[in-house]
Amino acid sequence: MAFDYKKEYKEFYMPASKPSIVTVPKTNYIAVRGKGNPNDENGEYKNSIGLLYAIAFTIKMSYKGPRKIDGYFEFVVPPLEGFWWQNGADTIDYANKSGFNFISLIRLPDFVTKADFDWAVQEATKKKKTDFSKVEFLTYDEGVCVQSMHVGSYDDEPKTVALMHEFMKANGYTLDITESRYHHEIYLSDPRKCAVEKLKTVIRHPIRKQLIAYCGLDCEKCDARKATLENDDALREKVALLWSDMNGVEITPEMINCEGCRVDGVKTPFCDSLCPIRQCALGKGCKTCGDCPTMSACQTVNMVISNNAEALDNLKSK
Repeated sequence: MAFDYKKEYKEFYMPASKPSIVTVPKTNYIAVRGKGNPNDENGEYKNSIGLLYAIAFTIKMSYKGPRKIDGYFEFVVPPLEGFWWQNGADTIDYANKSGFNFISLIRLPDFVTKADFDWAVQEATKKKKTDFSKVEFLTYDEGVCVQSMHVGSYDDEPKTVALMHEFMKANGYTLDITESRYHHEIYLSDPRKCAVEKLKTVIRHPIRKQLIAYCGLDCEKCDARKATLENDDALREKVALLWSDMNGVEITPEMINCEGCRVDGVKTPFCDSLCPIRQCALGKGCKTCGDCPTMSACQTVNMVISNNAEALDNLKSK
């Protein structure tokens, strides 16, 4: 029986209609980039779909020809997917369809190498007399996301997205749509054959822990934050003594009030206005030091991450 990714990886392709948190591993795709209204009959989006499926089926049927792909197994072509964004926005304006940028995608089986992909492009070009120069081999590491099954019209997606974002915030995460992390849709229904109210679409948004500080430390584990939330004066005294000893300055228990480096609310005097890392990130408009192109050369943040491997992992999990 052919391997079916929808059935074998239900956590990624068949989520519940209630939001959930998922970590998506690095995956290879057939991809085509473009822009414009996806409903335009002769637009870039609809043209991209034919290109994707031509390559996907060339690989799927390769076992019947002279090309023998190492590790090949029969498989069901995975569903069409799409990354979507609009310039200068971290949300989707569904009314502005002409402003869409997209990457159309079909997942590749793990056995397909770049060389196998290049062969498939050459083979499809030769057989179909079509220009496949827009098709690319894309490796993408999506990471931690919130996702949900949306049932109904694409234009009704904001209702599902709102529930996803509520769930995300309730679990200590914040939205992380950036220039390299996208609004992601997986299309499980063919709109040409399915009633609009029954269309099934997986919606996925990238997220990151809200309580990760600019330097990568996890504020959720900080005793100063715990003392603040629990109004624990004994813990405040303990933290004040420890921090005074570590920093060589007097820190009083009254100063130990902080709800987190990157969230609204009270902060210690140091975190609020003296921390050089926080001030630098705010000045550059970086969500964390992980967004800064010069992080690896920064001595200040490296003093933190050299003593805390988890901080570096947190900064990398974008």
